[in-house]
Amino acid sequence: MKSTVTRRRRPGWFDAVMPQPGAPLMSGRWLMILVIIAAVALAALNASLLPAVYGVLVPIAFLITALHSASLLLALTRPWLAVASSTISVAATVPATLGDHGPPWPVPVVTLILVTLISLVLAVRETWPLPVAAAGGAALVASAWGLLLRLFAGAPAIGANLITFASILALVVAFGIVVRQWVSSRSAALHQLQRAEAETERRQVVEERSRIARELHDVVAHSLSIISIQASTVQYRIPDVPPAVVTELDGITHSAREALVEMRGLLQVLRQEDGTVDLAPQPTVSRIPELVENTRRSARTVHFEVTGQLDDGVFSEVNSLSAYRIVQEALSNAVRHAPDTEISVHLTVDPQALTIHVENTAPERVSHQPGSGLGQRGMRERAAAAGGTVRTGPTAEGGYAVHAVLPLRRAEH
Repeated sequence: MKSTVTRRRRPGWFDAVMPQPGAPLMSGRWLMILVIIAAVALAALNASLLPAVYGVLVPIAFLITALHSASLLLALTRPWLAVASSTISVAATVPATLGDHGPPWPVPVVTLILVTLISLVLAVRETWPLPVAAAGGAALVASAWGLLLRLFAGAPAIGANLITFASILALVVAFGIVVRQWVSSRSAALHQLQRAEAETERRQVVEERSRIARELHDVVAHSLSIISIQASTVQYRIPDVPPAVVTELDGITHSAREALVEMRGLLQVLRQEDGTVDLAPQPTVSRIPELVENTRRSARTVHFEVTGQLDDGVFSEVNSLSAYRIVQEALSNAVRHAPDTEISVHLTVDPQALTIHVENTAPERVSHQPGSGLGQRGMRERAAAAGGTVRTGPTAEGGYAVHAVLPLRRAEH
């Protein structure tokens, strides 16, 4: 069944400001690059304006500039350190730029821009105490220094400059906090919507698996049960059944019962929702001789040879099951498509791998039973999952061969 749920993707701009739910805003790489470019550009501007316009000594100007630009960069990674660094740089800027020079004081324009950007970055990335601390600390330090210098050193008036500075910071911080809350709420809503859609899709898959399980139980399992019952009771319902036929019917009964056991395990897998259902043990390589013997019961000539030891302990669970299923499918194909032929099964176990070779002779008559090709595809997929390979194809004598090589244990990557 095709799912009718269409997974909604987040708007593209979310990937820029918030790459994933719960991540800080402005954590996209290109936004970080913009912040770095702004820090470098303002650093160059500040380092030239402080000596030229305010008469600050060049070494002091460079120190203040480095400290303030670093604060903008630290706002991306070390927010509280950025608050402290920004406050210290403002505290150093106010007395260093004191003088009767006419430009804005106690907060120069470039300093205002830097503090504004720092507060904005903190407001959209962090909780409200951080941007408030950054803006409030800078405003308080500038006000305290300006007032003291005006009272004791005859500094210029500070009212207009500080009102402008505080007003801009208040607006920027409020704007950043609102943006952060809105984007975070929107992201949380989208995340919840995606989770609800994923749960709906999961429920649809569970319902479809349950429907398939019901079909298998009602049709396939029921038919296998009928086959088993009919085959096991023929000798009692029909008189004088030959012993050879009784043996054949016993083999059919045994195979049908085994198929029913495996069908019940498959139904459990289809019906479980969280993988907690205990499943019956899966067949392993040690049961391949039993599989060959069951094929012999169908009056087929099957030559079986093993080189080495079929010890379950040296195989991983996946590889052991894959080996059993490959032999099972190869024998089933030979019985179905090449009746009245001889089949040879040769297993070779060496320290590194298990080699499987199943071959049937050229058939005198070819079965016209249609095949879907799923069996060979399944063998290739099982071999690939176990880290091995499978080759299938006709032989030079007109028969058909399946050759598989599986490692004893799949290599861990």
